Amino acid sequence: MSQKRLNGSRWHLVILPFALSLTLILAYLAALNPASGKILSPGSPSPESVITSSAVAEWSAILGLPPEICRQLAAGTTSAPANVRKFPFPYRAMLAISSDLDECTPTAFLNYHRFLNTTATTPFGPGLGLDVADSFWLYNGTDYSQDPVTSYCRGLDPTQRQDADFIERYWQCGWIDSLHTFGNFSRRTPGDFVFTRALAEQGWAVLDQAQIYPKIWVDHGTETNVQNCGSYSLFTSSRYQRGDDPRSPFYHIDLTLAAGVKFFWHSRHSTAFGQAFPLSPIKFRDGRKAWTFDRYTGEPAGSGHNWTWVPSKLSSQLTADHLQSLVDNQHYSLVAQHLGQNSSDYENRTSGLYTEENLSALRRLADYQYRGEILVARTSRLLTYAVSQKYVRYATASHLGHTYINIQAIDDPVFGSYVPPLDELRGLTFYCPDPAATTLLVSMTALAPSEITLNPPDESGRPSLSVRWFDPDTTDYSTEY
Repeated sequence: MSQKRLNGSRWHLVILPFALSLTLILAYLAALNPASGKILSPGSPSPESVITSSAVAEWSAILGLPPEICRQLAAGTTSAPANVRKFPFPYRAMLAISSDLDECTPTAFLNYHRFLNTTATTPFGPGLGLDVADSFWLYNGTDYSQDPVTSYCRGLDPTQRQDADFIERYWQCGWIDSLHTFGNFSRRTPGDFVFTRALAEQGWAVLDQAQIYPKIWVDHGTETNVQNCGSYSLFTSSRYQRGDDPRSPFYHIDLTLAAGVKFFWHSRHSTAFGQAFPLSPIKFRDGRKAWTFDRYTGEPAGSGHNWTWVPSKLSSQLTADHLQSLVDNQHYSLVAQHLGQNSSDYENRTSGLYTEENLSALRRLADYQYRGEILVARTSRLLTYAVSQKYVRYATASHLGHTYINIQAIDDPVFGSYVPPLDELRGLTFYCPDPAATTLLVSMTALAPSEITLNPPDESGRPSLSVRWFDPDTTDYSTEY
C-alpha cells in the first residue's frame, strides 16, 4: 500500500535514545493528528498547542494585525455555532441521490447520468445539470445471473480487469463516488460464501494503484454478503454480517478504515425523508469507530416496509411534499435508489426510470435547486459538508472596523481534530456584519478572493460570507467514452 493509505492508520515507529524522557515522547505522540497523520503546525493550532511568539510575529507582519489579535485568532475559543449558516447560501436544504449499481450496465449508467448531470440535449429533454454520483463494485461473485454486471475486476480475479477503465473514468469526473461493498456476493445457496479477507486486501491494493480512494461504503445484498458490517445483531436479519468481526475470516473493517472510508450505510432502512443531521457515530465490533448515515428507502406498510428505492417508484420519493418539507425544516436527505435497475431501454416510457412521472419528479428537484432552495450534491460532498458545518472550530476578531474569521480545525468527534483541505470547507457560510469588510482565514492564511462569495441577507435578515461551493460541472463525459 502507498504512504497515503498508511497515513492515519498506524503510529510511525520512532526510535529514540533511551535518554529521551517519557514526557517528550508523550508530547510528540499528542501532537500527531490521528485523523490525518499530520503533526499540527503553529499555523494550524489545536486547543492544546502552544502558540509561539515567533509565529505570532510572523502572522502579525503578514496580516498587518496587532500580535494580540493574531493570538486570539490562532488560539482563541470564540466560536459561535449560531453564526455558521446551516447550508451553503442561499440554500435551505441539501439532498443526495445515493444510487446502488445493482443490475446496472455501462449503457444504462451513461444514459441516465447524461440526463441527470449534463445540460446536453437528451431523449428525455435538456439535461438537468445536477451533481449526482453513483457507486461501483470491485468484484462480481453472484450466481443469480449470467448477465454482465458492471465491476472493476472480472469475476473474483483481482488480476483481471473488466470495466476498470470505465469505473476509473467516471470516478475521476465525479459520476462515481461510493463503494457498494467489495462486490456482489449474492448466492443461491445459504452459506455459500465466496468473499474472503484476501479479496479485500487485494481489492484495496488495486484501488490504491488506480488512485481511487472512496469515503463512502454502502452495504449490499443477501445474507451471503458477509462483507457487510455495522448493524450486526443476533436476533435480527443482519445477524449474517461479519465484516467488522475480528474473529471472522471475512473481517476487513481494519483495512477499509485504513483505506480512507469514513461513512457507512449499514443495511438499515429508513422512512424519514429528511434529517436534521444525517450522520451517527458507530462503534464496530473490533472497537474501531466511523460515521454511519441513513438513507430514505421507503414508507411503512403495515408491519413491513414499502421499498421505494427502485426506478419505477422514484416519483413517489421526490414528491412536492417531500421536497418542500426539506426546505421548511432545513433538513438533509439521502435518497436511496437503484437507477440502473431495468433502465437499459431508454425508449421505454411506461415503466422503469423513464416514465413521465419520474422525469417530472427529477425536473421538480432541479427546479428546487435552481430556485436556490435545495442544493443537490453527490453523497460524499453532502456528508463531508455536514461534518464540517457542525464541527468547524473557528475564532473571530475585529480590528479597525474589519472582521477576521480564522478556521482553525474540524473537531470531528469520530476521527479526531484535523486541519481540513479547502474542498472540505466548501460551502461553509459565516454570518457577519459586513461581508465586504471581512477576511476569512484558514490556519491564519487568508483565502484568495476567488474562493469567497459575499452574500446579501438571507431569510434571517443577516448577510454572510461563504467558502465558494464547488463549481458546477455539466460536461457531457458520456460522449468521450
